[in-house]
This record gives sequence, structure tokens and C-alpha cells, in this order.
Amino acid sequence: MRRHGERVSRAQALRLDIAYRSVVSAGANDRRRQLLLDILPHDDHIATVRWVFADPAGDDASLRQTVSFVEGLLK
Repeated sequence: MRRHGERVSRAQALRLDIAYRSVVSAGANDRRRQLLLDILPHDDHIATVRWVFADPAGDDASLRQTVSFVEGLLK
């Protein structure tokens, strides 16, 4: 979707936020976290996370926090 310039709805972003948080949270299984992070090259992953949460995040601090956390893991 990102590569085709499509947009993500707020509902889709919130569902993805829940999925990311379940994998990247402090108590998450390290293997599951690594599987998620290894799905894409890091640069592609960062671009995708920014794209998913950019518009829907708006003033939502928790969505912006997810972006920052995933970027931090990848960097």
C-alpha cells in the first residue's frame, strides 16, 4: 500500500499499533520481536512504520510513541 501511495485509515493504524505493541513491548518474547523486525530491511521498515502512523497519529501520543520505539529498535 505504501509503495502505491495508498493511505491507512485510523482504524487500520490502531490495529497495527496493537500488533506492534504486543511484539515490541518490554515483556514481549525476543524471538517474536526479532521476527517482526526481520520482515523488511530496516530502512523499509522505518519508512513503513512512519507511513502507517504519520497521518492517523496526529495528536495521538501513543501512536507517535510506537513510531519512536520501533525506529529506536531498528537503529
